[in-house]
Amino acid sequence: MTPQKYECHEPKHPYVILLEPLQPDGIGEAVLAGVAITKVNVIRELDPFAEVVEGNTASLRSAPHGRTRILWKPPGTGVKWCVVRISDRPRFAVFELPTTKWKTRDASAYPPEPDGWAKMPGCKPVFYFADGYTYVAEGNEDPETIWHQVGYPPKERDDVIALQTSTGLWPAKFGDKDWAWCFWNDHECRWQILASYEDHWRFQLLEPLPQCDSALAKLVLYDSVDCPVDLTFT
Repeated sequence: MTPQKYECHEPKHPYVILLEPLQPDGIGEAVLAGVAITKVNVIRELDPFAEVVEGNTASLRSAPHGRTRILWKPPGTGVKWCVVRISDRPRFAVFELPTTKWKTRDASAYPPEPDGWAKMPGCKPVFYFADGYTYVAEGNEDPETIWHQVGYPPKERDDVIALQTSTGLWPAKFGDKDWAWCFWNDHECRWQILASYEDHWRFQLLEPLPQCDSALAKLVLYDSVDCPVDLTFT
C-alpha cells in the first residue's frame, strides 16, 4: 500500500494511500480517511503522527504532529509497516515565531487569503522531548505559516494594512522567538494563534487630550521597542 499525494504543492491538502498498483491516468481503490496499513519511516519511536515527504511516495515519515495518526507500529526506527488513521490531525500545537515582522495576505493566492488576518511564515513547531524533559523548537521539521486575526480600525483600515505590508509591523502581542499555542482551523485549513482578537492599539499623543474630546496622535508599533510611525489618527 503506497501513499500517493495529489498534484499539489500545498502541504495541507489531503493525500491518499493506494490499495493496489495504479498506472498513470488509471483508476483504482485508495483510502482518503480512516484506518489503513502503510509504510512509515519512523524517525523517533515516540512520534505519534506521520506526514508526507515531498517527492517520496514509498513511505510516510513519522512526526510529532501531522495529518495522519499512527495507531500501531513495531518497535525501533526505520521504515516499518504501521497501522495509521488518515486525516486525524492534532487539534492543538505550539510554534516558535521567527521574527516580529508580520505579513498581510497575498492578494493573488488561491484559494483567496483573508485581508483581515496577519500571517507569519517559517514558524518552527515546538515539541516535548522525553529524553531531555523539556520543550524545544524543532528545526528539522517543516515550518508552518501561522495566522492571527487582526482588528484593523475601519476609517484608517487601508492605511494600516499598507503600513503593515511595507514594514511588517503592527500592534501584535506576539513577536520574535515567542512560543504561541495554535489550533487547527478546519474551515480555513490553517494554523491559527489561540488568542484574543488583536484590536488593542497604542498611540502617542501629539497634543493634549481633553476629557470627552479628541486629539491628534501617532500610531505606535512594536519592533523590539515601541516605535511611533508616520500615521496620524484623531
